[in-house]
Amino acid sequence: MDGQIQVGPWLVEPRLNIVSRNGTAVHLEPKVMEVLLCLAAHPGDVLSKEELLKAVWPDTFVTDDALTHCISDLRRVLEDDAREPRVIQTIPKRGYRLVASVVATNGTQPSTRTVPTTVTGAVTRRVRRLRTWAAVGGVVLLVVLVVALRGRRADPGALPPIHSLAVLPLQNLSADPA
Repeated sequence: MDGQIQVGPWLVEPRLNIVSRNGTAVHLEPKVMEVLLCLAAHPGDVLSKEELLKAVWPDTFVTDDALTHCISDLRRVLEDDAREPRVIQTIPKRGYRLVASVVATNGTQPSTRTVPTTVTGAVTRRVRRLRTWAAVGGVVLLVVLVVALRGRRADPGALPPIHSLAVLPLQNLSADPA
């Protein structure tokens, strides 16, 4: 979602990871913003923890604690109380629901397709970047191992491997027969 949305009295600017109200702006961590956008894409609907985890952290294993931390940050920033929710309601053993009104700045309801596509796109770019760096790291590690193994074999001071062994009889070179 490129445009701004209104969540209750809060103006949400996804591109800047900022929510503001009455001239006061608060910067959100990217994952916290993604959780808010997922909830805003489905106002009034209960989103399970699994759905939120899959949307915000695809192809990544995270515990429920990461989501709980994001929800806690959102409640703090949006001045919401878990016991008397005006923005985010916890549905025990089911998930979370955005109870505040959601309006796009052009006055229409935001499309439920807009937010997940953007969230998924941002996450997909991060996953691709992470995979690229992992592949580069793997190649570098492989090159280092190959060079180290070749360098060990080509070492001029290293002894050649033993292929055979000869046992010769002993001669007594002293006058003492013992």
